[in-house]
Amino acid sequence: MKENIFTRNPGGKIAALLVCAAMYGITYIICEEFLFNVYVFEWMAHNNYVYTWIFPLLMIILDKTPVAYCASAGNLIGMFVGQYLGDFIQLQRMKQITPGLEETNPGLYWSLNTHYGVFIWGITFLICIGIGIAVTVIMNVKRKRRGLNELSTA
Repeated sequence: MKENIFTRNPGGKIAALLVCAAMYGITYIICEEFLFNVYVFEWMAHNNYVYTWIFPLLMIILDKTPVAYCASAGNLIGMFVGQYLGDFIQLQRMKQITPGLEETNPGLYWSLNTHYGVFIWGITFLICIGIGIAVTVIMNVKRKRRGLNELSTA
């Protein structure tokens, strides 16, 4: 049987799927059981985790497991970073709100009262995907160099 992308390394793909599923399972438990009333975690649960679990699944199928691992970890890390950094930024900005600002300048009031947690989560998620892509490229370059060195010494 001819090997293709779907039949290559099935054991490794199953292991990667289990690791990524565990990360998303942990995310689900955290969101639904412990932090269901915290902004970013509630938003993620309400929006079906923005279907970010599809991306690691596709990367595993395409033999890009470092990208899948980084995306799964980036989702979990991004939720915490987004929530707590977003809380900090919102708290600092809310200190600038003065009495009556909501009536006199509702746009500024809204801007100062905004929580940027989901935006920070998204940026963190994309940075982690970028790290996974960089790791994959570096691993491929090293494999090619190793293969060329083995051919030249043979």
